Amino acid sequence: ANVDVDPAALRAACGIEIVDIGLAEWTGALTAAGDDAVASVLETAGAAMTLPADPASADLRAAARMAAALDAVTARHGLSAGAINCRGGFGVANSACPSLACLALTHAAGQGRPFACTGDLVTAVAMAIGSALGGATLYCELDAIDTGRDAFLCANTGEGDPRWGAGPADCRVFAAGAASGRRAPGCGVRQVLRGGPATMIGFTPRAGATGGFTLIAMEGSIAEPPDVALTVSSAWFRADTRQMRRAFTAWAEAGATHHGALTPGRQADRLALLARFLGIGFERV
Repeated sequence: ANVDVDPAALRAACGIEIVDIGLAEWTGALTAAGDDAVASVLETAGAAMTLPADPASADLRAAARMAAALDAVTARHGLSAGAINCRGGFGVANSACPSLACLALTHAAGQGRPFACTGDLVTAVAMAIGSALGGATLYCELDAIDTGRDAFLCANTGEGDPRWGAGPADCRVFAAGAASGRRAPGCGVRQVLRGGPATMIGFTPRAGATGGFTLIAMEGSIAEPPDVALTVSSAWFRADTRQMRRAFTAWAEAGATHHGALTPGRQADRLALLARFLGIGFERV
């Protein structure tokens, strides 16, 4: 209920077409991604992120191969955004190239084609919108509230967007088995977000909403980088609505799903205008 969407309803409301990439096609793309494609990904990623010290590591090359496959599938179908679930046959359990998708999604976001994790189609829509309006977007959730700081700790499972930092040092790639509590092939990403105004965007099917869907906007700001032991991307986000417990209640009651798209800038007015143009609902927290 938090990640899926009816393709016909989404097409009717927003004009968005969902393209289903089957496992056979995806495995074929992984198989076809050769050394040249992997080298191209590593060159692009190396200019935008800090890669592990060993460029020949199996984890890094598998993650880069998945990124190359995602590039190929995206180009073949003309995709502008998407979603993948890498915890099964499309990732760590694929014998052609077992890997997490974190580096692939971060690489795609840096090229302006954001992808959500966990097969999250509804948040992929929010990310496409956030990327277009704010120039970057991070797939994340409102993980916890620090009541002393009165801020949300926003985090994810290892994705980033190189466009939302000061340079490669702010977006570090690491072998997932080396710095994670859960062994998995491939790589993860830890990103430090550039501070300043930001908006958490939600997109959700909602009964009774105009067009059957609602865009949700929670404006606020990104504070100093969190000093936490997490080895994934995280940020302090302080919503304009204080306190954060009150903000979270309003976010949930607006119908927000588990994840959202955190985006630079104050975007609520533009999101309201977009919702009116599309003919769908809008909620401002």
